[in-house]
Amino acid sequence: NRHNASSRHGTCRCELLSWSVHGDGDFGVDPELNLGNDYFVYSKYRTVQYACNDSGGERSANRSKQWVMPGRWTDLHDTRAGANGFWDDILYLQTAGIALVGGLLGVACSIPLRAPMMEDASLRFPEGVVTAQVLTTTMTEEKAVGETTVEPAAPHYEKESFGADDCLPPPTVTLTEAAVPARGALTSRQRALLYLSAGSLVGALAKLCSDGFRLWSGTGDVAFFAGSVVLYLGLNFSPALFGVGSIVGAEVGILLFGGSLVNWWLCVPLAMTFEPPPDDSMSVGSDPKSQGVYYWAYYTRYVGVGAMLVGGILSVLALSQKLVQGIAQSVTSGDGNEREAVPWYSRLHRLHPDRERQDAPLLSVIAFALVVPIPLLFMFEYLLDSLGLAATAVVLSMLFGLVFGATGAFMAGLVGSSNNPVSGVTLATVLSTSLVFLLILGRDSPKGPVSAILVGSVIACAASLAGDNMQDLKCGAIVRSTPYKLQMMQSLGVVIPAFTLPLVMQLIIQAYGIGPPSEEYPYSLPAPQATLMAEVAYGIFFGSLPYVWIGAGGGMALVVFVYDMVAQRRGWLRIPVLALALGLYLQIETNTAVFLGGMATFAAVSALRYASVGEEERVSKLQDATMFAAGAISGEALVGISLAVPIVISGNVNVLALVGEPWNWGGLFVVASMMASLFFIPTRGLITARAAAFL
Repeated sequence: NRHNASSRHGTCRCELLSWSVHGDGDFGVDPELNLGNDYFVYSKYRTVQYACNDSGGERSANRSKQWVMPGRWTDLHDTRAGANGFWDDILYLQTAGIALVGGLLGVACSIPLRAPMMEDASLRFPEGVVTAQVLTTTMTEEKAVGETTVEPAAPHYEKESFGADDCLPPPTVTLTEAAVPARGALTSRQRALLYLSAGSLVGALAKLCSDGFRLWSGTGDVAFFAGSVVLYLGLNFSPALFGVGSIVGAEVGILLFGGSLVNWWLCVPLAMTFEPPPDDSMSVGSDPKSQGVYYWAYYTRYVGVGAMLVGGILSVLALSQKLVQGIAQSVTSGDGNEREAVPWYSRLHRLHPDRERQDAPLLSVIAFALVVPIPLLFMFEYLLDSLGLAATAVVLSMLFGLVFGATGAFMAGLVGSSNNPVSGVTLATVLSTSLVFLLILGRDSPKGPVSAILVGSVIACAASLAGDNMQDLKCGAIVRSTPYKLQMMQSLGVVIPAFTLPLVMQLIIQAYGIGPPSEEYPYSLPAPQATLMAEVAYGIFFGSLPYVWIGAGGGMALVVFVYDMVAQRRGWLRIPVLALALGLYLQIETNTAVFLGGMATFAAVSALRYASVGEEERVSKLQDATMFAAGAISGEALVGISLAVPIVISGNVNVLALVGEPWNWGGLFVVASMMASLFFIPTRGLITARAAAFL
């Protein structure tokens, strides 16, 4: 950050050049946050942006590799990857190139949309606003009583002129006694650092004890037969998942958990009744858990696939009108708040005279659209070994990238980046692309699924990064930064991780494995989104999808979407279709943990409201809990990556194990500690005061 103390108004103006923290995700909770008993790679990074919004580059690069590129390697055919025809390793240059192109495509999409989207009152940009609050809270020095300070606010343009001198100075406020911390008390910055560090320590120790020392397993569950069907309930002991639940809130947690209950307690019993049992070649045990997991994996999980597919398409269509209006406005008017139209050709090469409205010239976007397809064509030709097929993939990548990149930006503004249905957009892309290649290549083509996945990886980067960038730009608008400088740093935030994260991915794959557990990788990472994309593409070409269950999920999504639209108009309780679809798809262990984390924070909020705590104080206390949750997510992620090093060197996944049999009571202790922390951190003063009054 750069502070300009010599601004025109004589006040200290914060110009945000970049704000980059490892970040990654999608939806109230991403499908990628379910990595079973082992390693929670993707959404751990993602949800940190509630407290520290990232530049998006790391998230975009990571998403392309952990969503779509690895997938289930056995589902993706690569004619250059060896005699068996499957990918065995990360293809470094190709993976980095796809992440780079997709990420920069997302940056390019966000440039012309910034001005109209910043002025659209219906776009809330929740993470961008929260990030600005964190920045202004933690970066403000203590002031004496009566001292005047600048209160950051969203840009407000009272006049229609372009001149910088017409921009009114920011409002000022005078600090009162209540706003000054007592002597010896922690400042907001110190509290934020304290709780962030504490959360990081908890997440790191829990990860080390479970996945390093193997003192306890990653999950606990109970399953039993109820007549001829199975009832199952599980819980993941990951502190990161409880942190995710605290951040996304009880509403999303309830929908996720509710979707899991519908799947396991309704769909699985139906599948056990009407679908054939597993044959002897599948080695499925006779215990209730093995039986239930078989029907979930082969049948009812596809209910979530259908729901996500239909829900994603419907969500995109619902935003289509706003999307077209925003793009048209960005090209014709230059700023959504001005009545005088700016000629579109004048915006191609020059910056706006007002510093706070200076976007990168549109000429840079046009140049990018003309130059980028060339290296992308060479990469696709190398992977597909067909120039015509590669050219088709490039055209589809650029077309879908621009459309869905803009869509991702609008959806992030409406529902937030962490609720942004990027996986639904990507799934719709994979499906559409698969159908195009099916017409070209025909059925049973081994190159068809790979072609669709390659296009989907570019779209995943573009859509996620466009939405995340808009959150950064909203934050920048609030703290009065220069847009084109933010856009420059966002581009840099794509380039650097695009060339470093393939190495991290290769390390993780060698240490843990990707896909279903095996003898070689007993603690493999399920990577459910990657698996979903691969199975949809593979199933279209080889006819292995259970279409009845996919159709059932699509029907559920349609009913829920119609209800949600009616509820939005009449003020009823809303049910976001994609959150419920994720609940139907994700493992119940993950959703239970997210649900409990959200309920702990909900209990804290209820206690603060019951005690009539003021809005400002309540937000401050809940921000402490958010920092603790973000720390738990980050700490667990960093230890998970660090543990991969000794595992790869030794070739033994249990190299640090201290005991032979895990002790599950340790996991329950982690659960109790996380829920207690998420409740007592925001209510600490309230509980102390009540106890003192009682005594």
